[in-house]
Amino acid sequence: MAKPGPLAVEILNALVRHENATRDQVRRFIAEGVRPHLSASLFDRYELDPAGNLVALKGGHRVDLPPLTLLAYGMDFPPSDMVDPHEPRMVDGAPHGQEGPCIWGRGNCEHRGALAALLASARIFLEEHPGLRRPLALIVCVAGEEGSHEAARALFEEAPLPLGPTLIVRNTRNQVCLGNKGGLTVEVTVHGRPGHASDPARARNAIEGALRAVEFARAEAAAAPADPHLGGAALVPTFIESTPRAHSGIPHGCRLTLVRRLLPGEEPEAVAMDWMERWSTLDGFRFEAAISGFQHAAKVNGKGELAQALLRALPEVGGRAETCYMGAALDAGYFVRRGVEAVSFGPGDASLAHTAHDMVSIAELQGAARTYHRLMELMLLEGRSPGG
Repeated sequence: MAKPGPLAVEILNALVRHENATRDQVRRFIAEGVRPHLSASLFDRYELDPAGNLVALKGGHRVDLPPLTLLAYGMDFPPSDMVDPHEPRMVDGAPHGQEGPCIWGRGNCEHRGALAALLASARIFLEEHPGLRRPLALIVCVAGEEGSHEAARALFEEAPLPLGPTLIVRNTRNQVCLGNKGGLTVEVTVHGRPGHASDPARARNAIEGALRAVEFARAEAAAAPADPHLGGAALVPTFIESTPRAHSGIPHGCRLTLVRRLLPGEEPEAVAMDWMERWSTLDGFRFEAAISGFQHAAKVNGKGELAQALLRALPEVGGRAETCYMGAALDAGYFVRRGVEAVSFGPGDASLAHTAHDMVSIAELQGAARTYHRLMELMLLEGRSPGG
């Protein structure tokens, strides 16, 4: 019988060679890099949809049961200052806090390692078990580093695909992630009053208005009640630009981008409205704000079918049944808002994401592949439900 662990290593080495930081690159990555690792013959429906998502569906004998959904992401992020980001090689992970040998490559620690483990486990599982108890939906989504639920909405509201217990396939260091913060991105324009640098009292410097806006938003985030598992909210400015750019002219306009981490129960529109109310007290400035993207926070109690199946599978394949929570924003909040159990699981250390030392532990990678395989046995085969 083929083993998913070694196959996951083989697949990841192949995936690393593909760039996938832009939407066009992601579409090619999924079509040319991902699709060849899963045969269409294993599924009842197997296609690239108009957006470029890989959608693979297989029916089950129990049509009354919702599908098990395995949702992976195709998008990662630009190489930045990483050396040889698309040349896979084995490196020692110890200097970076990783367990044993690791596979080097951009995105390996966040999405690609988990995706490779999923492809390996699904391929072997479906080759072994052509008949399923309940339906399976395996999706490789064009989204990833986009900060919104738009891709998920298109798949599950416009397509629409059926909803069921959903596993977000991404890095948790092989712990069962029961919750994550959400994310809110707001584009802000500050209007001041122009003037000459020799007489600043007659002007209203839009840069100063922007800095005060950041202070207000940061204070609002700090005042939000912390979640006992996820911690507090956070506010980070990620972009600022003023106009006009003149040696002696005081800028009367400024644009900035603010990213706010959301906690369970927080509504993005309410947060942005609160900012606007606070900013309205800043004399001499006028503010405009537009939400460019958001993802809801997510939190489940760990007693659901999917979480329990993962916690059972882990020790059965040599892992540890541990849970965690994440500060990253992802699509789990979309599913939880729609009444669906959603948790995250996969190999990779988030502290290496976006760094010059992106890698994933081979031990974690292979452990995740074994866990995904056992999870499918527990949830998709006759007489093997988590409670059975």
